[in-house]
Amino acid sequence: MMRTNETSGKITKSAYEELILICSKALPMEACGVLARSENEDAATIIFPIKNVHNSPSNSFSFDPKEWTTAFFEMQKKGQTLVGIYHSHPHSAPFPSLRDYSGFLPSSELTYWIVSLENSLAPNVQPYTKSNGYFKAVSLVLT
Repeated sequence: MMRTNETSGKITKSAYEELILICSKALPMEACGVLARSENEDAATIIFPIKNVHNSPSNSFSFDPKEWTTAFFEMQKKGQTLVGIYHSHPHSAPFPSLRDYSGFLPSSELTYWIVSLENSLAPNVQPYTKSNGYFKAVSLVLT
C-alpha cells in the first residue's frame, strides 16, 4: 500500500460530504479516521471512520487500535492507498492544536485533515501536510 506525497488535499465531492456527516454525527466529541483512494484515483474517495477512544474525546482523539488495524487491512485487501488522517474540532477553528503537533506522525507523505464544526451550519475543512515538524495548510480540491 503505497503512500503519495500530497501538495493539495484532493477529495471527491461525495467523500467530502461523507466526511462532514461523520464528523457532525460525532458531536460534541471529536471524530477521527483515515482517508484513502482507489488505485486509479488521484483524490480521496473513501472515508474510514475510526472510533475515538481518547479519555477526553471532546477535545482530543486517539484511534481505537482494533478499528485502525481493520481499516488498514481493508485498504490493503482492496488495493487502496492511505492518503490522510482526519479529525474534527467540534468547537474551534481548523488549526492544529498543541496536541495535534505532538500526536501526529512526522510523515510528509500524508495529508492531515481538520474538520471544524465551530459553525455547524458551515463546516470548515482544512488539509495540511507536515514536514520538519510544522504543519503547512494546502489547498482543498473537490473533484
